[in-house]
Amino acid sequence: MDSNGILEAQYENRQERREVSLTEKQSETIAGLREMADFLEQNPELIDMIGTQTFYMFHYTADVKDFARKALMLGNFEKSSDSVFFNVDRYFGPVRLQLTARHELICEKVVIDSQEVETEELDPELVRIALADIPKVKVVTTVERTAWKCPPSLVEAAQ
Repeated sequence: MDSNGILEAQYENRQERREVSLTEKQSETIAGLREMADFLEQNPELIDMIGTQTFYMFHYTADVKDFARKALMLGNFEKSSDSVFFNVDRYFGPVRLQLTARHELICEKVVIDSQEVETEELDPELVRIALADIPKVKVVTTVERTAWKCPPSLVEAAQ
């Protein structure tokens, strides 16, 4: 069996086909992906020009249970987070399917520490008296540093 046959056999063994009803958009998307795969298979030199491709699925609501349910549909996935988004990634070779949501929709913002920061501001009394040569006074304020605490288990969040 050649390498393509091995890959096809591995793919067929992993996939359990089940009957699902698809919307027109879903059918068109699947057909488009299959058409692109067929095209690239016939033009393999173009594949070498493609880097890792990501298909984004944006989650726009604060429904953590729904996000977790969709993440679990991906099967084996990796969680990641950046300064704006909480992501769940499923890789198909160099192709990534990413479920993503803004932190504030899925995660809890927690204060990890705070520190007092001294700043200089114009003296409010003297501002009313004169506009020139106004001295500055030191003011101490508290500035919070925060981090996003995302669900450690999407299985639990889905229940």
